[in-house]
Amino acid sequence: MKTSGLRFIGWFAAICTSFGFFPQIFKALRTKKLDDLSWGLLCLTFTGVSAWLGYGIVLNDIILILSNSITGSSLIVLILLKIRYKGNG
Repeated sequence: MKTSGLRFIGWFAAICTSFGFFPQIFKALRTKKLDDLSWGLLCLTFTGVSAWLGYGIVLNDIILILSNSITGSSLIVLILLKIRYKGNG
């Protein structure tokens, strides 16, 4: 596969994963309920995304840097919403 095809796959995957938590954020803002969202998921995913971000920085890979920055930011928003709406279940 040519490099341009690989870059396309990389960008496509980055877009899908970067915005994957947005529906959950919108639902949380609408319902103010996050009891079913586990701390384990949030913490483990944030840890993994942070590691991927660091890896992207070391490689100077813009796809890894942007996608994991967006995903990490989404996770921070979910964590803050979970704290804010604690007990609304």
